[in-house]
Amino acid sequence: MDTLDKIDLLKSSISFYKEEIERMEKEIKSLENDKELRITYKGVNFDFVKIPTQEFIMGNEFFGDELPLHKVKLTEFYISKHPITIAQWKTLKSKNTYNIGKGDPSEAVTNVSFEEIMSYIHKLNKRTKHKYNFNLPTEAQLELVKDVNFFKDMSFEEMNKYVNLNSQDISVCTRLPNSLGVYDTQGFLREYVLDFYDTHYYRESPYINPCNTKGNSVVLKGKNKMFDKNYFTFRTGIAMDAKVYSSTFRLVINKTIEDEV
Repeated sequence: MDTLDKIDLLKSSISFYKEEIERMEKEIKSLENDKELRITYKGVNFDFVKIPTQEFIMGNEFFGDELPLHKVKLTEFYISKHPITIAQWKTLKSKNTYNIGKGDPSEAVTNVSFEEIMSYIHKLNKRTKHKYNFNLPTEAQLELVKDVNFFKDMSFEEMNKYVNLNSQDISVCTRLPNSLGVYDTQGFLREYVLDFYDTHYYRESPYINPCNTKGNSVVLKGKNKMFDKNYFTFRTGIAMDAKVYSSTFRLVINKTIEDEV
């Protein structure tokens, strides 16, 4: 093999290893980005955080309808990084009235009913050709994301870094995220979930991916603008057509998605 042949071989080897390094870097970047998901619709970003499969203890000893404490296992899902904003709501030109905040695009959408939310989700799925199968989180999914253990022993001073108790401020992501990377999970607004309300459901709910599909009212989770460990997982029933001024919602995706619309 002459010198020119050796040079060509060396160039070929360098090119191969360069391509291999670039491929590996892309794989690493893909794995890192897999923890979060961004979907862009009509120029508006919908950001999601990946919640891996895990167990946790669901319930609260302070209220009878949150007993008994019970172990739940949830399989992997993605959840909105923050409550749905007015900007995201208006991508479908959905009607809404606001009686909290100023109506800024970065504020959480409020004063919507469960029926309006499900209509919004139906339209969003239709417009995105059911690629993502958006839905409301189940009560168990939202309770896990509320990250109770992260907040329960937090001092008031420390809490101010994560919780926005300003009753007139409902802009999302103005504080730090919790340990799961999710914003505005405590002391912000009450949130709708997919479950129907039943005071005794915890006594019979299944271990894996529970969701109560029977009832006449739906669950609102949490308390707005309150930081009290006894109310971290608070639940109440509300009529499906009722508008609650202090309520909002998030979306979930219950399967792995890689591509954007």
